Amino acid sequence: MAPEEMKAPVEKVVPPTEAPNNVVPEGIQERQVDVKLWEPKTKFPPNYPFLLSVVCGHTIKSLSWKSLDHDELVDDVIVNSYLKLICSQAKRNLGVNILPFDIHLVQDIILRKSLGGFSSWVRRTNLMEFKIWLLPIVLNDHWTMLLVIPSKKLMIYLDSLHGYPARTYIESTCAFIRTCCNTDKKINFTKWTLLVARDIPKQYRPIGDSSVLTMNCCPHILTWAYIVCTGEYRIFNDQNMDSIRCAIAGALLKHNGFKDMTVSKGDEWKKSLRNSSTEKIVLTVRKVKINETTEYPIFTYANTFELCSNLYKL
Repeated sequence: MAPEEMKAPVEKVVPPTEAPNNVVPEGIQERQVDVKLWEPKTKFPPNYPFLLSVVCGHTIKSLSWKSLDHDELVDDVIVNSYLKLICSQAKRNLGVNILPFDIHLVQDIILRKSLGGFSSWVRRTNLMEFKIWLLPIVLNDHWTMLLVIPSKKLMIYLDSLHGYPARTYIESTCAFIRTCCNTDKKINFTKWTLLVARDIPKQYRPIGDSSVLTMNCCPHILTWAYIVCTGEYRIFNDQNMDSIRCAIAGALLKHNGFKDMTVSKGDEWKKSLRNSSTEKIVLTVRKVKINETTEYPIFTYANTFELCSNLYKL
């Protein structure tokens, strides 16, 4: 199937209304707005990089908004906010629990640190209640994503440079599963499958007879998160990424209820993590044997687009 053409933008992104005196009115909550990456979008609002917004408990400031500009490296605040937003949409529209991992928690896992302030969150959360986990990974300014489907003993690694995951990523993730999932059964990872997707779009843009590497690794993984959380089968490529950056900004702006906010639930949450006296979880990482493959079919699905758009049904 050929990549679908993005239509010329015709619709304007409306910035959120302003809260009087920079105070959040009582009783007013963040808006529930569905993310729709493929709707026609206009350019960013002229003032969007200068907005201060709170989305899903994260404060989005000017530098974060600007990271959505053409060929900029998208930052962690945008990633955390967007993943929470799209996972709440999956719960609302598909009735499926999908868990977005905070990028800082993922960094703790793969760098084999203690989980620090996240330890109390991990202890409170029944991880096995979630059908799919989204683990965004950033290393040397390159974003990739690891999907974990615990009930199906499946991991999927998505990398727009078609790389392979470092063994430390997989071993650390297995250590996290073994340590933090409340299960009486011993987990045998030899029965798990790691799919390294090699049939997905690359972050290269054609220029004449050649192609150039772009900085769209993060929009690529956020598009995959969209496909997983909406069940929408949609072929895309790197030429769609500018429109997708705009759509992500529009969804985040529409989700936030106010233009200026001085009270940030995200900041309060981070402060509570720093002050947490809960005993820290330390991961015991060991070598694991896991079935690594790049081949299809997987559960009768012929490619990564089919598989990811149907994960919520498994």
